[in-house]
Amino acid sequence: MGRVKLYILSIIGFGWILSFHSTQAQSQMEELVFRNLDEDLGLSNSNVLSILRDPNGMMWYGTAYGLYRYDGTRVKSFFNSTDTTSISHNTIIKLAVGPENQLWVKNVNGLFDVFNPETEKFTRGSIKYTTQYKLASDAIGMILKDRQGRFWFTHPQHGISIFDPVQKGTIYLKAGSANGSLSSDQIAWLGESPDGMIWSINQAGIIELIDPNRLIVTRSLKLPKSKIPDSANYELVMDSEGDAWIFDPERDLGVFWVDGLSHEISTNRENEGLLRLNNN
Repeated sequence: MGRVKLYILSIIGFGWILSFHSTQAQSQMEELVFRNLDEDLGLSNSNVLSILRDPNGMMWYGTAYGLYRYDGTRVKSFFNSTDTTSISHNTIIKLAVGPENQLWVKNVNGLFDVFNPETEKFTRGSIKYTTQYKLASDAIGMILKDRQGRFWFTHPQHGISIFDPVQKGTIYLKAGSANGSLSSDQIAWLGESPDGMIWSINQAGIIELIDPNRLIVTRSLKLPKSKIPDSANYELVMDSEGDAWIFDPERDLGVFWVDGLSHEISTNRENEGLLRLNNN
């Protein structure tokens, strides 16, 4: 499934390049300088599972063995140790920037450690921040910062918590009978489209478009029932055209492409779809 992720990123990158005038794009590409990060610079594990650029311009790499930070000159590594302010596990699968520009580091066990850039220490687990931000649950799937500066926390069984650092308050989106409610509290992933709409997908494969101002669901879509299991841990990537790309890194489901305008859903696999994959 790693190849599927790389394929998605390739499509997004290719579309980004084509969106510029060819002369301008060529000029910009001529200015690009590439540098390899390897063992000589301190990146001792090449199995990179997550990449993030923080607000200070630092590049972070979560790998199968350790967390690495690149400042443009040097690589600093972070590993689990007996020190309780170190990361709690060496296999890092997701990275996100949370409130107060703190780095949230998700390990293979599904738990987050939170990095304080001022002290360069980690707080193991998210319980402290669940209380501080009044989140709906200690179990956190992913974190999204929207264009309004709010932080959306997904919960596998308890919907979505939205923390506003300006208002110092938290709003909860949950399943219910009222119009505009979520269809399920089992949220898998979120993404923000170029127009500011929040796209949510739950574990049952239902996609819901959330108005970022009214915080209600305005449109629901469903992945093809014959193509998906009853439940899956989907991830969603929004591209610059407003299209959504959905996949499950743990299952060979291929990639579902959702047109941002028509909302038409197409399945792309090895032997199916407009975009044929190397593997599912």
